[in-house]
Amino acid sequence: MAETASTSVQIDVWFDLICPWCWIGKAHLDTARRLLAERLPGVQVQLRWHSVQLIPQVPPQGWPYQAFYEHRLGGPEAVRARRAQVQASATRAGLTIHHERITMFPNTWRAHRLLACTAQHHPEQHEALLDALFEAFFVQGLDIGHPQVLA
Repeated sequence: MAETASTSVQIDVWFDLICPWCWIGKAHLDTARRLLAERLPGVQVQLRWHSVQLIPQVPPQGWPYQAFYEHRLGGPEAVRARRAQVQASATRAGLTIHHERITMFPNTWRAHRLLACTAQHHPEQHEALLDALFEAFFVQGLDIGHPQVLA
């Protein structure tokens, strides 16, 4: 296929920072963007990120992580099975999720506000912050709902 002009593709992405599938999907999207840039450099990808709180009823102080998932999935065995499934998908995407480091299931409202503020005032830093927040939660086990962590 011969390219004669620049083409633009817009992609809308909805995500929550506590969703491992969102982080895994972002990793696959990043790979696809790199491959597209190599193979079709005239195609410009414009991303629009949409923050969504998947579980907005989480209190500001969050919930204990393990207890939340055992209640949500039906017990420790179900949690182990789901984590194995998530980790296998994460590994295929080049990611490692450290469930054992996560103690708090956070309310992500403040983190989404921080992302919105960054998108408005420093759009060139938005995606780097998004990556940093995913890593803070899934790799470092930080409570990304806590104001000191977000500072």
